[in-house]
Amino acid sequence: MALHDALRDLVMARGPAVVDDGEEFRAALDDFLAEDEASLGEINLLVDAVRLGAFARLRELLRQGGDPRAAVDEAAVQLARDRGTDDPGRSRWALAALGYGIGAFDADFVAACSPAARPTSAPAPAPPDPPRVGTDALPSTSPMPEPEPEPEPSGGGSALPPPPPPPPPQWQRVPPVVPPEPGPRRRGAVLLAVAAVLLLVVGVGAGWWWLNRDGDGTATDRGGPSAETSDPSSEPTSEATTEPTVEPLVGEDTLLVAFSGGAGNAVDEVDPGTGERDRLTGAAGLVLPNISHDRTMVVVMAGKPDLREARALVDGSPVPVFDEAGPCRYSARPSWSPDDTRVAVICMGADTVPTGVYVADVGDTLPLMPRRVVADPLVYGTPTWLPGGRIVFSRYADEAHSSSAMAVVPAGGGTAAAFGDPIAGFITHTTYSREAKRLLAVHSTADDDHYGELWLYGADGGSGERIGADGGPYASPVWSPDGTMIAFNLQEDGQPRVAVAPVDDPAAASLVPQQGLGRPGVVAWGSR
Repeated sequence: MALHDALRDLVMARGPAVVDDGEEFRAALDDFLAEDEASLGEINLLVDAVRLGAFARLRELLRQGGDPRAAVDEAAVQLARDRGTDDPGRSRWALAALGYGIGAFDADFVAACSPAARPTSAPAPAPPDPPRVGTDALPSTSPMPEPEPEPEPSGGGSALPPPPPPPPPQWQRVPPVVPPEPGPRRRGAVLLAVAAVLLLVVGVGAGWWWLNRDGDGTATDRGGPSAETSDPSSEPTSEATTEPTVEPLVGEDTLLVAFSGGAGNAVDEVDPGTGERDRLTGAAGLVLPNISHDRTMVVVMAGKPDLREARALVDGSPVPVFDEAGPCRYSARPSWSPDDTRVAVICMGADTVPTGVYVADVGDTLPLMPRRVVADPLVYGTPTWLPGGRIVFSRYADEAHSSSAMAVVPAGGGTAAAFGDPIAGFITHTTYSREAKRLLAVHSTADDDHYGELWLYGADGGSGERIGADGGPYASPVWSPDGTMIAFNLQEDGQPRVAVAPVDDPAAASLVPQQGLGRPGVVAWGSR
């Protein structure tokens, strides 16, 4: 029996929902398929098509009336990219086989999408770039595909040595400009050149003094260079060639929004005035974007809603921020320190129970190494940074989650202190603006921890004040980079929308025009 026929039998036996979740689908394949019906590589490919969201993308395109062949091609390119391969041929077959399993395609279509049915006459590819670490959009839950066997060397020679390990992924997309090393010089020639320069400088200085002297023999200032200044055109410094050149990933005035659903699975830059969108990454399943203050580093979250992993966007690909074997493999969204040299994050175990608040130094490479500053299973949400190296975070008052409050702790560790008054509900989405010198938060009831009222606090806490006469509800507020505006989510005719408003009057919000497909999620504008 062909493998796609076995998939159809599996769907008929278990129901269409069997291909909705990667882990459940893997378990079903292991129970249903005989050992000789599929190789380990084929099983991993099918599971990844479900786990990484490519099959869900295909089904959505088909529901929208898309051409089957074009829909398979688009989803296959996404799957191949997320799996770190340049060949979408096997991805086409996997998606077509899954589509046959749910009754979307016939057997001839599956055969037409197999790699053997799509020969290519393209020239041999150039040698690949060094492999990049951690480009999967989601953590792996199954063994890696079996590698292709290496060809034996001709002539009976010994096998080639293995390639060196790949370098760690870099935050910056543009490397620093390094000045060239000087070539070798003879010592005698150098000394002769130095002596000639000294003689020239002495002669020019004497001539300048003679031409500009007064009657008493002192030099007169005629607009020339003084002893305290230098001409940058004649004496260039090394700063222009040693400063790292880093391109911002996101424009100063644009929003960063994760879209989901339809063909809109992407993280886009969005113009708040026109709604025009520029694609930052099309990798599926990425939500909750975050941006550093200097706009050069972006972090998104991947995984299930209650167990997510932080991913940095490196050349558009999601790379793990924290070591998968460390305490912060699973975490909430990180937040950036004002100088972008550290992040604060709430981490949790595989059981989804938080383990505390952590701080990690931001270097040039990944993953980051976090250290715990607060051990507390009742913390939740995303922390925010205050002046003086302090971190504000939210925590439940008890295990029943009947009320919550904010607390503040030094980034270096120490005793946490109360920040503001506790409330009977949730305090979420705390975010401080160093420009506005105020902290913004959402107060919501225990029945709805996403939408609620917007409150402002000073840098020292206090009782806070509600903003907006109508009380919202609003969700996920963020500051503009200059601290004069805020952006947030709200409901318009039952649909989530993004809006911007003056800080003190959210009721006067202007909806960001919706261009393109997908439902907008949590927004990033300034930094968290």
